[in-house]
Amino acid sequence: MSNLEDEYGYWYIEPMDKNLETCENYFSLDPAKLVEVDGKYYTTLRTSWNILFNPEQMTPYIVKSVDETAGTFEMEPITGNIIPAGTPVIIETSSKDIEANRMVPTTAAANGAVPEGNLLQTSTKYFPNQSVSASSNYKKLMVNANGQLAFGGDALTTVNGNEAYLSVANEVTRIEKQPLAKIEKDGVKNGKYIVEDTLVVIYADVD
Repeated sequence: MSNLEDEYGYWYIEPMDKNLETCENYFSLDPAKLVEVDGKYYTTLRTSWNILFNPEQMTPYIVKSVDETAGTFEMEPITGNIIPAGTPVIIETSSKDIEANRMVPTTAAANGAVPEGNLLQTSTKYFPNQSVSASSNYKKLMVNANGQLAFGGDALTTVNGNEAYLSVANEVTRIEKQPLAKIEKDGVKNGKYIVEDTLVVIYADVD
């Protein structure tokens, strides 16, 4: 046990800043989990506290309807600058920079109307209010073969409590990897592919 006379024996509690422009202590988005579509970045989020964000930098959405065969969905933005506690959302941002995407917890009430009918939250078929194991049909946010933001890919065996997922058709998959020669021969204009070659793997748009 540390001697309280020793400076290392004390606890130091540093509060969260409330000013999004100048704060040094904040929550942000994991760049590795951001999905890019047409110059915008997307990820899912769910926290047990109200989150203050900068509406000029990011927009949180709820999911209003889903095409389970394609894995695509219709979104509706949350107004104001607070994501209510326990609300699973899809966040759109224009940057992958952690500092630009800063958010902080707040005790303030939501200052805009929270849209009703969030399919990420309200149905047992979609996002439950706790972590779920062995959820064999749950899929994460991705880009499908048509370049659309969608839920799909490999089935997840664990759903984290601070992220949002949807249960969609099992056949919804990621973009198929294809050899460059095949894309040059059979590629569809404006299609999106993962190019698989002997030396490099890149994303490509076929114009």
